[in-house]
Amino acid sequence: MLGKAGAGVLAAAYPAGALVGSIPSGVVAARLGVKPTVLAGMTVVAITTALFGFAGTAWELDLARFLQGVASSFSGRVRSRGSSRRPRPGGADG
Repeated sequence: MLGKAGAGVLAAAYPAGALVGSIPSGVVAARLGVKPTVLAGMTVVAITTALFGFAGTAWELDLARFLQGVASSFSGRVRSRGSSRRPRPGGADG
């Protein structure tokens, strides 16, 4: 069972992972393209979510949650960045 401190660490693990993954996700998207980066990020989010569900100790929960944050930076933020780079069909810039 988690105490207050353990719950705080667990709650902070996701945004800490997102912070750590923010810059590398942009680099990977620039080198490999947005679509492969988003697909890899979403795949890792699914895997780490399953690992979170099967975790048996507090450190496993924290690690899975941290990795979810890292993976989410590869899927969510890169996706919005990539969509802003393409002109809209029939739009002012297309």
